[in-house]
Amino acid sequence: MPMKEPGLFLVSLALIAGLASAAQPSVNAGLAARSSLSAALLFNSVVVLIGCVIYFVAAGPRSPVVPGTPWYFYLGGIFGLTIITTMPLVVPRLGPALALALWVLGLGVGGLLIEYFGLWGIRRGEIGLDRLLGVLLLFVGVLLIRR
Repeated sequence: MPMKEPGLFLVSLALIAGLASAAQPSVNAGLAARSSLSAALLFNSVVVLIGCVIYFVAAGPRSPVVPGTPWYFYLGGIFGLTIITTMPLVVPRLGPALALALWVLGLGVGGLLIEYFGLWGIRRGEIGLDRLLGVLLLFVGVLLIRR
């Protein structure tokens, strides 16, 4: 269940993240096509490393690993690696619109499952008919884009 109505600022941040997510696979595919997938991965890794350094300098000295944290909370890096290695491979073959539509469908299905099962400490929520219809519409969108 969604918490409360998000403010315009949060909605804007989510839209900006969505636009960046839409651009990243095409940019990475272009970089991989002109150099290699290794170059695209290396560049992404360097940018993430720079971002981490900035964050840790700004946050001050404290351990990034908290004792007692379950192992599965550290899977974010693997998920990120999956995105930046698979999307440059599929975007040139499927086209950005279909590849991103499938990505959004995966996000919708994944989000519902994470919330329904309360995975990774997320508050559990119900999957009602309205939410199932929303995912079905995402699937229909994929079919329409595929044509």
